[in-house]
Amino acid sequence: MLDARTLGQAVSDGIITADQEQRILALAATRPAFDPEGPQEQFRVIRDFNDVFISVGVALVAAAVRYLLSFLSALIWDPASGGTMASPVMRELVEAVAGGALFWLLAELLVPRRRSALTGLVLLLVIIGFLISPLAAALHGFTTWAFSPGAPASEFAWNSDTFASIHAFGLLSALFFLRFRLPIALGLFAACASLALLSAVGGDPDAGWSFRVSTTLIGLVILVAAIAMDVRDRMRLTWRSDAAFWLHAVSAPYIVMGVVGPQALHIATTSAEAFDVTTLQWALLVISLILLALIALALDRRSLILSSIMAWGVVLYGVFGSAQGGWADSIAQILLVLGIAILLLGSFWYPVRRSIFHATRWLPVWAWLAPVQPASGQR
Repeated sequence: MLDARTLGQAVSDGIITADQEQRILALAATRPAFDPEGPQEQFRVIRDFNDVFISVGVALVAAAVRYLLSFLSALIWDPASGGTMASPVMRELVEAVAGGALFWLLAELLVPRRRSALTGLVLLLVIIGFLISPLAAALHGFTTWAFSPGAPASEFAWNSDTFASIHAFGLLSALFFLRFRLPIALGLFAACASLALLSAVGGDPDAGWSFRVSTTLIGLVILVAAIAMDVRDRMRLTWRSDAAFWLHAVSAPYIVMGVVGPQALHIATTSAEAFDVTTLQWALLVISLILLALIALALDRRSLILSSIMAWGVVLYGVFGSAQGGWADSIAQILLVLGIAILLLGSFWYPVRRSIFHATRWLPVWAWLAPVQPASGQR
């Protein structure tokens, strides 16, 4: 199959002209033709075992640095060790900033050079581990000073300790993505930012319809952002394709939660009691799952439908599992339903996608989507 690199080499060798190269690329971009080696939904977190090897090394160094910083802090500032007195808050802040800065520097050395998603993720989590506590405290203090909020009404309130940590996690993930273009960092930021937005706009699970509308809109916005990235990289050659993978995975649970309502978040966090789902909600759930499945098939995105099915698992547990005393009485039935759905979709993914393409190939939207594999390319 011809690609941009091959065509560029053909121009250099004088086989074709630069104008012909551009015309061929323009034609390839507008044709939804079958491609036996079509773009795949790759899970590019681990490229080889060396990624695991280096990531383990990062984790071991992080554990050692955490211990050494505590030791040096006590040596310098603990009067019992001959050091100078310092407040515990100041000591923790210095340790956090020193550790975070050290591993950010290590990320500057490793991430651009290796382009390893796993190594980048481990470094991001290490940096967050060092900085999240003081950053969350600083953000909480700033919002208290700027908006003078009262005590949080519930664990889901935007000014609660839990959401202060979520804000900090999201901010660090955003900075890491902006610097290194690590796709999974964008997914983490989307998840944190959407939770923060949900709490800020009245998304408390006890808020009823405001929760439903806010959650559904958040899910749809993330889904549209993921589709936009897919459209810009239909051949799945750049970081946008990997970023879309994670955004799709984040979007579907919000849409499902919006249909079910506030009790879905309760069952996912507290598992207090079983909840009832009305006939209308069941109908909307089925319709939403079918629509998400069609979108996933059109985009060739299994991550979207997989996260939808997993969100359905939470709903099934809330309706059937919790009422009978928890997972023990219903785990087999729930796992059986989810497993059969995933097996069927995985086994017939390409044939179903080809059928949808043949039935709707007249639609111009296919020119923007990932090419469809022919039967000869089925895996």
